[in-house]
Amino acid sequence: PHPLAVHDQSIDVQVCALALTHVRALRQPVTELARVLRPGGHLILSDIHPVAVATGAHAFFVRPDGSRGVTRNEIHWTSEYVSAFRAADLMIEQAAEPPFEQSFVEDMPDAAIRDAAREAVVGLPFALVWRVRKAG
Repeated sequence: PHPLAVHDQSIDVQVCALALTHVRALRQPVTELARVLRPGGHLILSDIHPVAVATGAHAFFVRPDGSRGVTRNEIHWTSEYVSAFRAADLMIEQAAEPPFEQSFVEDMPDAAIRDAAREAVVGLPFALVWRVRKAG
């Protein structure tokens, strides 16, 4: 991981969306995000929920040539986020766990996958969304 090209304590609000699921450990990147936040500043962080990762959710994408690829997601349990936030002097203000909804499943292009997903994932948490504030 590389340091952010941002001065210490220079950001009031930052967003980190669906990125930390691709790192092996949370502490260093969370510490780096906290470094650039002003005291009282907020971080909104979202990631794939660990239950979704544990049950096979990974980042699928289409390459420019039309072939498909996958980037593996790492499982980060809620306690790992809490520990990383505490170590970085970030206070949790809110956590949300939005579930897979029926509409998400209905948008899947393959009928067999749609049928399986209806039974397997609707109602399970899909994302983990945090709002934290830097102490100060």
